[in-house]
Amino acid sequence: MIASFGVEKDEVARWAGLTGAVFSISQSLTAVFWGRASDKFGRKPTILIGLASTMTCFLIWGIATSLPMAITVRAIMGGGNGNGMSLESSGEGTALTNCSRDHSHHGRRNGP
Repeated sequence: MIASFGVEKDEVARWAGLTGAVFSISQSLTAVFWGRASDKFGRKPTILIGLASTMTCFLIWGIATSLPMAITVRAIMGGGNGNGMSLESSGEGTALTNCSRDHSHHGRRNGP
């Protein structure tokens, strides 16, 4: 995709890395915001907004016509995806006491 924007062959890896990194940076910068929004409005609405944002951004990113447009859309996508990080850190994941029940599909038997 990066090469199709007219980027020279020896510069493609650098710009691909930057395009990927801007997503993670934006996601990290907005995680606290998404955590607070989840507390205020509820987890489900917040996740749905994030999913809609991700879907829309993926569609726009797929039809990006320039490198700046692709990088900008990836930054917006990361910003709208901070809710995944806040969900993982909210304690709503699997508790240690439920590991044997929640991971029973791994084929290991825990306990007697």
